[in-house]
Amino acid sequence: MRIYRDPYGEEVVKELIKYLEINRLRPKGFKVVRSNSETSAIARIWGVSRVLQVGLGVEPTYVIELVEPRFSNLPCKEKLRTLIHEIAHVPKTFSGYVRPHNRWFKNDLREWLKGLRSLPKERIQALCYKLDEGVREIRRGN
Repeated sequence: MRIYRDPYGEEVVKELIKYLEINRLRPKGFKVVRSNSETSAIARIWGVSRVLQVGLGVEPTYVIELVEPRFSNLPCKEKLRTLIHEIAHVPKTFSGYVRPHNRWFKNDLREWLKGLRSLPKERIQALCYKLDEGVREIRRGN
């Protein structure tokens, strides 16, 4: 399995958090990677546990894994919906824990997807262009 860091994806996550006004999350606490994992998932989120945070001396961090080529083959808006879905797994405590599909997850997801629908079409296209740039970088070997 190959895994690549995706700084373009990280920019998109930060912008989504800003545009959707998700003030309880720390945008710098998110990293994005792309993988060619043999999973049926399109994307996954991984939290750095409290034990690892203390042992490694790091702040709470979440890594969003975008599984290729499944993620890249999605239509533009579905890519953003998928990222928002993964972000919704992060609890208000931003502790490293990944919350399940419970009622708080569903409430946040519903609210944030509503916010996505209100974003201007140009902004959505710009975010998708950045996501696609991450794939182009990987294909160029950078």
